[in-house]
Amino acid sequence: KQRSTCIPDTAERAITLAQLVKLEALVDEITDKVSLLDPYKDKERITGEIFNMYNMDAYVVRPLTKPFRCAFVDLIATGPQPPTWFASHWWGTPFRQTCALLRYHAKRRGLADTVT
Repeated sequence: KQRSTCIPDTAERAITLAQLVKLEALVDEITDKVSLLDPYKDKERITGEIFNMYNMDAYVVRPLTKPFRCAFVDLIATGPQPPTWFASHWWGTPFRQTCALLRYHAKRRGLADTVT
């Protein structure tokens, strides 16, 4: 496979809610089918409920981006995606919870899931 695009300007590497929702579905599929162990928590089994950004980095982002030496967004975007919003988050928060909060943010503001 190959990456979708190359976005050299890091300021244009935002991710849309729709892209995050697809990633959330992938995480759910992975955690349902594969037994992942958390290297940060005494090899505790990682479930979809506790899967966080540390796990995302180790089990999804790095393995997918390493062969291409690219940003994750280069694999899922079709071109530059300048941000409309900035959302700060802690990597230890479960990814499902982060996605739920971003869905809430979008709903309260009447935003399409394509807004970055």
